[in-house]
Amino acid sequence: SGDYLQTLASGLSHVIDPKRGAPVKITGDSCASVSVVCSSCMLADALATAAMASGTVKDARKMLDMFRGASFKDPLMDYLLYSRWGPRVVRFIEPTMEKPEHREDRMARHEDAHVIVVGGGLAGISAAIEASKARAKVTLIEKEKEIGGNSAKATSGINACGTRVQKSNGVEDDGRYFERDTHVSAKGGRADLGCVSTLSEKSAEAIHWLMDELGVPLTALSQLGGHARKRTHRVPPRTDGAPVPVGFTIMQHAKAAASAFENIEIKTRCSMTKLLQETTFEGRTEVVGLEYKDESTGETHELRADAVVLTTGGF
Repeated sequence: SGDYLQTLASGLSHVIDPKRGAPVKITGDSCASVSVVCSSCMLADALATAAMASGTVKDARKMLDMFRGASFKDPLMDYLLYSRWGPRVVRFIEPTMEKPEHREDRMARHEDAHVIVVGGGLAGISAAIEASKARAKVTLIEKEKEIGGNSAKATSGINACGTRVQKSNGVEDDGRYFERDTHVSAKGGRADLGCVSTLSEKSAEAIHWLMDELGVPLTALSQLGGHARKRTHRVPPRTDGAPVPVGFTIMQHAKAAASAFENIEIKTRCSMTKLLQETTFEGRTEVVGLEYKDESTGETHELRADAVVLTTGGF
């Protein structure tokens, strides 16, 4: 859909904004043309026209992003927005996906940062590794004498859909089935739609990260209760057929990966007692660090940072 240089008057597009009942103003941020890809041509046309009527490229992108995800019968798969002046092009990009060269350029502009991660399970180690890769100094606080948490005790595996492991084993699976199974399994059929969609959309990426970043061989598939497809990823059994504890194996790999980063400091037997907060001149309350107790000495310390990530799980 596009206005094709058709105008009602100087500075006014022939496209009508239904909310205002008035023509869309032609500016550097307004859409001159919108292309939408989905399995229904009628829906694609409707979405493209609605994006044109949104007014600005930012508003159009926000509107189109609402029609992503496997919860829709005909989800939006791709889009391309053109603004008239510039010209400027905005493409659909999966959240968290970024070209390596763009990431490197962005990271080179970062100021030195200190990040505190509370909790030494898989979530905490993953956060620490990613923050370290973003060139931050990381301090990980764990109250037990060893890192691992509940993650080290998990034995069933990790569920994910659309992984390369499934594809190599001929398993057809996608978010439609994973989200449906998750909703049905929720107590009373109640679940947070946003959380379920995020779980589904990011599941394959998480499996691939564990395999590629940590070297965990999650190449064995099982189908557990509540799942309509084989999507539980596990570590292959030993040569004698004995099962390998997947949680323990993952955490062994995670510990080894974290130890390779010089800018990750791990403090065990240290319990967070409170978050440190300050009020900005704008009146907002911000977390600026934490207070923790070192169980080995009984002493209490303050640790300030640019960000605090809580990954304490069931604890």
